[in-house]
Amino acid sequence: MADAKPGENRWAFGIVATVACVIPIVIGGTLLFCGSALLRGESDWAGIAGGLLSLVGALAGVGIGTGVADTGLPRDEWWSRMAGYLAAFSVCVVTIVLIKHKATQRFLR
Repeated sequence: MADAKPGENRWAFGIVATVACVIPIVIGGTLLFCGSALLRGESDWAGIAGGLLSLVGALAGVGIGTGVADTGLPRDEWWSRMAGYLAAFSVCVVTIVLIKHKATQRFLR
């Protein structure tokens, strides 16, 4: 992407960049709030946390799929990128399974 020439209007990209930064921060904050609410015994937040974790897990899965298909990266850069996607995906899957498990739900009540 080329930089805009001096004097050109850059507000459209600024709005897109702001939204792209704010959405992950809101998702992370909501997950932290849901986690603390679940630990306090408020099981109503399990559905919201499960939905957000499914979204994050799906995005990590897409990243894994693109990483497997991309052969142009150097090996060390590819491995570090895949390690991040795999870590996010595995944490999301394990957390979703734990949230949905009956024993965990009984423990959190």
